[in-house]
This record gives sequence, structure tokens and C-alpha cells, in this order.
Amino acid sequence: DPTTGDPNPYNDVPRETAATGIGAAGDIDDGEQVSGRDYDRNSTPVLEYPSGTGSVTFPFDPGVEPDLDLLARTAELQGNLTTTEAGAYDVTDWPADSTDETVVYVRFTGGIGDHGANWRVPGGCTDDPPKRGTLVIENGNLTVQPNTALLDGVVLVRGGPAADGTYSNPEGACFE
Repeated sequence: DPTTGDPNPYNDVPRETAATGIGAAGDIDDGEQVSGRDYDRNSTPVLEYPSGTGSVTFPFDPGVEPDLDLLARTAELQGNLTTTEAGAYDVTDWPADSTDETVVYVRFTGGIGDHGANWRVPGGCTDDPPKRGTLVIENGNLTVQPNTALLDGVVLVRGGPAADGTYSNPEGACFE
């Protein structure tokens, strides 16, 4: 509890890592954490306890995997789900007026072999506003091409030739 410093009664098992959990925001590795927790009453951004409507609280379980089915369904409802048997797919467009809730999902379904998506959305590192949301690549890898649009969001790469897929980010890539 940020007001009293007491442990969170809903999650009283300390984390065994200082690694960022899914969804963590802000600077959590500044050496001023309370033992076993990432956030305390002096943290910025301020921890809400209990969490308010539409917000999240900490700590997070770093072992939690993202729900790919939920993300795929969200992308489908937004018209942003692509399923392809091809070995390669170029992401060349991003939804206009994207928000943090935007999900773009590319699922490779074509048998064996190396599959990969290439980020080729036109733009640059100074895009204002940037593209926002979550990009998911399933059963493939992701390569970010240099001098393309700025993406301010989350990228998940799952199930490529490596268990979690691979990600290649050359100099000049614009991801935050």
C-alpha cells in the first residue's frame, strides 16, 4: 500500500526478480525499490492501491504469457488480423488514429520453414503522432526495416523457428 508501506494483501508473495513485468510503466529499476516489490509509495508514476477503474496495479508476474487468442480476437474485431501461408509478409499499413488498444496481428500458418514479417510502415522516427498499439507476430519472426514509421507500443513475437521467435532491429529502427 503506497500510503502505509504495508505489503499488498492481494499478492503477498515477493517477486524473485527485479525484471520488468508485463504492463509495467515508468522507471522501475532505479535502485530505490522496496525489497520484493518494484513500486513503493515514492514511485513515479504513482501506484494506485487499490487500483482504480481502467488501471492496473503492480507487481506483475514476469512468467505470465500474453493471451494470444484474446489478442487475435481483438485484432479480428478491429479488422487487423492477417492469416497467411506465405513465408514472408510486409506490414505496410497501420490503422489511422491508432490508440494503445489497437492490435495488429499477423499469424503465419504455412507448414515448415522460416516465416517472417517485415515492418515497412512508411514514416520516420519523428512521426507525430506515432503509430500506437500492439503488434503480434505468431509462428514467425519480425524484422524492423530502418527509416520506417515510429511505433509506440508493444511487440510480441511468438513461435518462430526459435521458441519465442526472433526480432531484428537494425540501426535506424523507430520503435519505442
